[in-house]
Amino acid sequence: MFVDLLFIFLIMIFFLIGNILLVSYFFNYRRKDPKPISYPSVSVVIPVWNENRTIAETMESIVKMKNSYKGEFEIIIVDNNSTDDGPKIVQQYAKKYNYIKLIYEKDKQGKSFAINKGINAAKNELIVTIDADSFPYKDSLEYIVGYFDDAKTGAVVTKLRVKDPKHIIEKFQNIEYFYSNFYILALDYLESVFVARGPLSVFRRAVLKQIGGFIDAKVTPTEDMEITFRVRKAGYNIRVSKEAFVETKVMPTVKALYKQRMRWNTGTIKTFFLHRDVLFNPVYNFFGLWVGPTVAFSYILLFIVIYYLIRELLNNIDLVQKAVWNITHHIPLDFSWIPFVYHNIGYYIPYYTFFLIFSFSLLIGVYYIAFLESNVSIRSSFMIFMAYVFIYYLFLLSCNLIAIWKLIINKDVPWR
Repeated sequence: MFVDLLFIFLIMIFFLIGNILLVSYFFNYRRKDPKPISYPSVSVVIPVWNENRTIAETMESIVKMKNSYKGEFEIIIVDNNSTDDGPKIVQQYAKKYNYIKLIYEKDKQGKSFAINKGINAAKNELIVTIDADSFPYKDSLEYIVGYFDDAKTGAVVTKLRVKDPKHIIEKFQNIEYFYSNFYILALDYLESVFVARGPLSVFRRAVLKQIGGFIDAKVTPTEDMEITFRVRKAGYNIRVSKEAFVETKVMPTVKALYKQRMRWNTGTIKTFFLHRDVLFNPVYNFFGLWVGPTVAFSYILLFIVIYYLIRELLNNIDLVQKAVWNITHHIPLDFSWIPFVYHNIGYYIPYYTFFLIFSFSLLIGVYYIAFLESNVSIRSSFMIFMAYVFIYYLFLLSCNLIAIWKLIINKDVPWR
C-alpha cells in the first residue's frame, strides 16, 4: 500500500510541477528583450584567483562587448592574491586600455570580498559581474540593459552555454545548462528566479549598496544565490534576458565536478535555511509560494524514497546477505528474493511502468524545448543525452545525498 500511494503521489506532483513549468515557459518564450530607452553606464567587475589559463580570453570577450556598447564602460579586475601569471596578463590589458583597472589584494579573502571591492571602486550605474573563466557575447549588454528602464528591476541574468565542451563530463554539464536556460525562463514568468548566476549577471549598483553587497562565503558558498534572495526581499525583480548568452568553462573531471557540486548543494541548503522567512510566504508572491515548496518537496521526496528502500532491505537483511554471498561465490543470481523484500513487486509493476513512461516522455519533451532554447538540436546529441539521463542524474543525486550528510555532521565545504 505504501508503494502504491507513494508512486501515485509522485505522478501527481511530477505532473503538476512539470506542467506549471511548461505553461510558464510557453507564456514567456515568444517575448523579446526590451529595447533600451537609454544606455546606462556600466562597471564590469571580475574577481580573479589563479585564472591565467582563461583570463586573457575573458578580457578579449569583454573588450569586444565594450566596443559594441553605446554607454559609458569600465572594467575592474580584483585579483584575490593570485600566485600565477594572471595579474601580469591583466596589467598588459590595463596599459593598453585606459578603461581597465586592476586592484590587487595581498591576502586571499574570497570571491565575495573581491566582488565587493570592485563594487566599491565602481563609479557607474550598473554592475556587471563576470567570472574569470566566462566569455559573454559581444552584444549581451544590448539585450540586458533595456530591463533596467523599469525601476523595479534589481538584476538581470543571462542564458549559459559551455565553452567548447570536449569530454563527456563537459558535455553533460552543457546539457544541464540547456535545461537551466529553459528553467529560468519559466521561473522568470513566475517571478521566481532565485539565482543570479556567476558567469554573467547585471545588478543595479544602488540596490547592491542598499543590501550591503555580497555575503561572505563562510556564511554560504553560493553567494550568487544568496544575494538574489536579498534583492528580492528588498522589493526588486530579477529578470532573465531571452537573447543574451555567456559561455563558460566547466569542471573537466569528475573529481573537480564533485567538489563544485558539494559547494553548490550545501550552499543551496544553507541559503534556503538562511532565508527561510521567504519560503511559503505569500508576501513574496510566487517566489515564496513556488521556490520554497518545490525545493522542499524534492528533498523530502528524496528522503522518503531512500528511507523506504533502506527500511525494506534492513527488514529482509538475511535475503540480501544470501544474494551477496551468492555473488561473491560465483553462484548464479537468483532474483526470487526481490518480491519478498519489496512485497510482491509484480503487483506494482503497472505503477512503475506507467510512472517511468510518463516521466521519461515528459523529460524528453522538456529537454527538447531546452535544447531549442539554447539554439541546439537534441538529435545531434541524443546518445549523450541518454547517457546524461541514466548516468549523470545518478551522479547529481549522489552529490545531493553526500552534501546533506556533510551538513548533518557539520563538515564545512570550502569555496576552493
